[in-house]
Amino acid sequence: MLISLSLLLIASLFDNQNYSDISGTVILFCVMFIGLSLLLWWKKHITNIYLEKVYKRNIEILENSLEEQQEINSKLKQSNEELSSIIHRDNKLIPAMESAVEEILECSSPYEQKEKSQALLSPLKSMSSERRTILSDYENLHKTLVKTGIFSIDASLKYLMNRAIKDKIAFDISVACDVKESVNDLISENDLNTLILDLGENALIAVRDAETRNVLIVFGTENESFTVSIFDSGLPFEKKVVENLGKRRITTHRNTGGSGIGLMTTAQLLKKHNASLVIGESIDSKSYAKKVSVIFDGLSQCRIVTPTNKITRLL
Repeated sequence: MLISLSLLLIASLFDNQNYSDISGTVILFCVMFIGLSLLLWWKKHITNIYLEKVYKRNIEILENSLEEQQEINSKLKQSNEELSSIIHRDNKLIPAMESAVEEILECSSPYEQKEKSQALLSPLKSMSSERRTILSDYENLHKTLVKTGIFSIDASLKYLMNRAIKDKIAFDISVACDVKESVNDLISENDLNTLILDLGENALIAVRDAETRNVLIVFGTENESFTVSIFDSGLPFEKKVVENLGKRRITTHRNTGGSGIGLMTTAQLLKKHNASLVIGESIDSKSYAKKVSVIFDGLSQCRIVTPTNKITRLL
């Protein structure tokens, strides 16, 4: 309609010679105004179409995210129900299996013992396969943390992360080496878990009341030795804690129920595996104030490095 009206006005301007200059000017301005209005309207129309598409796209993304989260929640619920069912069943099966093993051991005939063992092996394999599938599905739903390749270590790190989230602490993990290969023949999974959990929990407690609350666990190598380092932004160790580390039980957080068992256990495990504990303070970083490293160097030392001095002694 606007285009047709503009064409009619232009035709009238050129075909009718009786129009004065003023009339021609008025018509020309009217045509320009109509053209400008048409341009602005078209621009706004295109903008509205684009915004509508963006809105629909964002809604689609949110709906997909919601569906994905609902699917994850549904799988988690199913996994929890399956695990609950297995635990309930195991409370009855384990004593039965125990009795079956005792009965097999009491067999006098090797043939009878083999026959009963094979009969017991089948349900055990079935139970193991069922658990492996459920644990694998559960692990696939949680891929937010960097994996070390050792399931029990990853579970411990997940535990520390959940505690950090609860206390609103920034918790990060860095894996700069093949942990599974590096740990081989150095330390058992159980002992490594104990070290990580004890030192990790100490770091979380140290930063709980700090202005900046950051904790970082790094798996790597130092001087070709496998190393686990825990950085935190908490206050430095008290002098008495450093002096008595490995000698007697002393805690860094007595006011919150600390017993000192964690540090004492750490020192004992380091002696057991001839590993060294290195404490560094006043790190040149705004994010972290100190660093505690466990280095499997075969020296069994405790090294404290501060800006003013360096202390080295046996654990």
